[in-house]
Amino acid sequence: MYIKPITTELPITLSKLSFGINVDDVYLTRIKWYKNHTLIADNGPPVILPPDRFKLWGNGSLEVVRVQPPDTGEYMCEVIRNEPWGPIKQSHAIEVLHPPSIESDPAKSDPASGYLEVKLGEEVRISCIGKGVPNPVITWKRNGKDLKLINNRHFLSFSAADRYLAGKYECIATNGVGEPATKEIQLKITYAKRITDPPELTTMKSWIHTAPGFRAQLDCKVTSDPSSQVIWYKGNNPINSDNHRVLLFGDDEKYSLIIRNVQRSDFGIYTCKAVNEIGEETLEFQLSGVPNPAEFKKSEEKNVNSETSYTLIWEVDSFTPIIEYTLWFRPHKAQLNHHRSDWTKLTIPTEHKTNSGYTYSKLYTIRGLKEKTAYEVLLLSRNRYGWSKASPILKFSTAGADETEDIVTSVETETENILENIGSIRSNVEVQPTKRQKQLGSRRAVGNMAAFRYTHAIVCRIPLSLRTRGEIELEEAKKQHEAYVRLLRELGLDVIELPPDETLPECVFVEDTAVICNGTALITRPGAAHRSKEVETIRVVLKKELDLPIIEISDPNARIDGGDVLFTGQEFFVGISEWTNEAGARALAAAFPEYPCTPIKVPESKHLKSFVTMGGPNLLCIGAGKEAQEVLKRMEREATFSYQTLTLPEDQAANVLYLNGTLVHRTIEEIPNSFKVFSEKIDYPRRCINISQLAKAASGLTSSCILVKRTKHIRNL
Repeated sequence: MYIKPITTELPITLSKLSFGINVDDVYLTRIKWYKNHTLIADNGPPVILPPDRFKLWGNGSLEVVRVQPPDTGEYMCEVIRNEPWGPIKQSHAIEVLHPPSIESDPAKSDPASGYLEVKLGEEVRISCIGKGVPNPVITWKRNGKDLKLINNRHFLSFSAADRYLAGKYECIATNGVGEPATKEIQLKITYAKRITDPPELTTMKSWIHTAPGFRAQLDCKVTSDPSSQVIWYKGNNPINSDNHRVLLFGDDEKYSLIIRNVQRSDFGIYTCKAVNEIGEETLEFQLSGVPNPAEFKKSEEKNVNSETSYTLIWEVDSFTPIIEYTLWFRPHKAQLNHHRSDWTKLTIPTEHKTNSGYTYSKLYTIRGLKEKTAYEVLLLSRNRYGWSKASPILKFSTAGADETEDIVTSVETETENILENIGSIRSNVEVQPTKRQKQLGSRRAVGNMAAFRYTHAIVCRIPLSLRTRGEIELEEAKKQHEAYVRLLRELGLDVIELPPDETLPECVFVEDTAVICNGTALITRPGAAHRSKEVETIRVVLKKELDLPIIEISDPNARIDGGDVLFTGQEFFVGISEWTNEAGARALAAAFPEYPCTPIKVPESKHLKSFVTMGGPNLLCIGAGKEAQEVLKRMEREATFSYQTLTLPEDQAANVLYLNGTLVHRTIEEIPNSFKVFSEKIDYPRRCINISQLAKAASGLTSSCILVKRTKHIRNL
């Protein structure tokens, strides 16, 4: 006889279970089945029928259908044989696995409703009885965060000593079968009958990082009895909801200030104020554009230490591109002395790479360290709005040191005390353009003049096919362009003059194909797809003839025309139009991360430089028309630095060239009223030139050249 073995652990979802036997013994007379030593089936005589869901087959097998948890147990088959043969027995231990469940404990007065209210100072006990096979493991969360407990206890017991302990408590039962079971208890802690305290305000986040165009939310939790009146302030001014961009929400406990489409003017200090008949309380928030504090990361593959070097990895969350980092490190001393000043400072540029979204990561190796030495390091990050707060201190060591484990010290007061001794760091301070301009004074103007010094210009002669553009008189246009090229040479530029391409009627307007800054060229992606061939020609000239470093745009969705890019010497403005999109603006910011880059909405069919150009150091030339003035307002609102403006009666006069200390503008015949303004307001060299024919193609003085500053020897053409 053979009794078939079966699995000892079975899922509850099993629909049928068979205890099989094969009997070929002629001496067999009877088969009995027992569960936990109780007879449940016998083929007799006398016959005992099995319970519901059990079936005894003619061959002696016992079958269980619709398996359930109570079916767990020890099953024994007894085979009775004729004399002289004795009985044979075989046991099977079966455990039916089933997912966890949670029951309340009536003895502990657990609320079935999921809501528990206690008075301040009373004892709180929340239990969580887990059921399931195998026995579930119990873990706890409070307000979505894991509670670190010594063991996996099935209850929580504590004193409601602080109203901050109120919130949502969650018990999770897990046993590896099916989905975990959860139970939620909302705990409310109230005052005793005698009220002696004013309102109490708390928040999960008092410093909020944001950027123009994003959404910001400030949450203020108010605990008071009787209820309080809550008012939000920015500075000393109360805030009212406009039901569009600025919204106020509130209930008995949580009050929120939501700002949609954040503007730079929204940055600053906000106050949540709660008042009831007992007293009042305030809580301050800061809305800031500076980066979040950096976080050092650990990686066994990348955190490599040697005898004299160590590789650090960090991440920074910032809605605005990171410009640079400052890294401060020094040997670690067991006894912390806040007055030590032996920090070494490193300034580290950023490659402007993000892991995803707005997280910027960096891997950097510190070299020249002492052997077998422990160090501590902290990091600050800067974007266009200023420096971040200091990161938590990271403790690390070179190979062979007694203590090699990386430790991050998260005590903020420690880094703040240390930073008091680092004079050149200003942590968490917004850039204030007007103050900065006053501090730098004339030095900034001198620096900006250098930004408009050029050595070369790239131009392209006019193709015959240009006559297809409007009512252009081709011969007159050629004469004007030749005069334009002569003027560039007279102003000290080496001019690279490209032959015309008759298949490209717009090839004369080379400005749209590249952006040059600090000797580096960003190859653009003009919004008009048919102009891509022009870009190829310019790329060859910049790389092979001028030997400039080339940056290509990787985002296939990015579109950017050079005519939409205005460089002030200190920052970039990018016109968002039919020709240039925000992905293009981001590509420009990535190419030149050392400068702030601000997108500015302009009318769809026009370029930014149709409205505004640089007329000198820190001087914006702007048209007087309605559209031009709206563009100027947007720029003034978003600018990192402040500028003087020269408003010109004719909008077309605003497109000027400022190069090598000379302002080039159009002639008195073209812009009579603006010509007078230039004569009265500009006290440095000016030259004028007529481009009336090229202007019919909606171009300006900037459109027909690419200006380059290059100090290396130029190759022969």
